[in-house]
Amino acid sequence: MPSHEEAPTTPPMRPVLVATDLVRRYRGAGSPAVDGVDLSIAAGEVLAVLGPNGAGKTTTVKMCSGLLMATSGAVSVGGRDLYAHARGDRPSIGLVLGGDSGFYGRATVRNNLLYFADLAAVPSRERETRVAEALEAVGLGRVAKGFGDVDARVWGHVA
Repeated sequence: MPSHEEAPTTPPMRPVLVATDLVRRYRGAGSPAVDGVDLSIAAGEVLAVLGPNGAGKTTTVKMCSGLLMATSGAVSVGGRDLYAHARGDRPSIGLVLGGDSGFYGRATVRNNLLYFADLAAVPSRERETRVAEALEAVGLGRVAKGFGDVDARVWGHVA
């Protein structure tokens, strides 16, 4: 007699980021930059935000990362209200905005690492030492200090 067992199902992943009815209005603008966006992103899920210039893509991403407050709506990360806990949750959010590489290209390797150490909440008294150790560990200690009047900088795409 054939078996009629059901294939095992994977329980749905709990969303790590949920945005509900996000709205962002800028002063003097006739219409909102973002109007009623809903998102739910599970762990490991990849999301591409596509649209024409001015569609609100960057504004939406900034609201979902805590870099910009929504005029109305809610964002939760790991079940916690992002806007109420932005300082505590921000280190768990990784974000690179395409085309926003001006700082990275101008900053030295050392300054890039100090910047990201600050974002990762490395205590200020430990940053210099930890950055120097990291640079030495990958053989960039001398490069990061620059050569004479030439200052080593990060070029290319930052990911």
